[in-house]
Amino acid sequence: MFRYPVEFPADDDGGVPYPLIAKDLNNRYIAVNRAFEEALRVRREDILGRTTKEVGAWGGEHSQALHDLTVTTLANDTRQEIEAQFVDLGQR
Repeated sequence: MFRYPVEFPADDDGGVPYPLIAKDLNNRYIAVNRAFEEALRVRREDILGRTTKEVGAWGGEHSQALHDLTVTTLANDTRQEIEAQFVDLGQR
């Protein structure tokens, strides 16, 4: 897999405590931080190069909605918003 030159600051030191992602123009993840991996219980190497819909880490319905939202953003170059509610099954 092609390694994209995107890294988040100080990710090795714990970095930003909030999930961060970067995607390419084909709607594929090119970078995620450790907080994203921990929050969604996914491994970076399992999602890089794949779309939100392909990964499915947000659950079927939410993953599709987020995928569609990114497609719209990329097509229209406009900001999009979504509100979703999640349940932490790990009781964290």
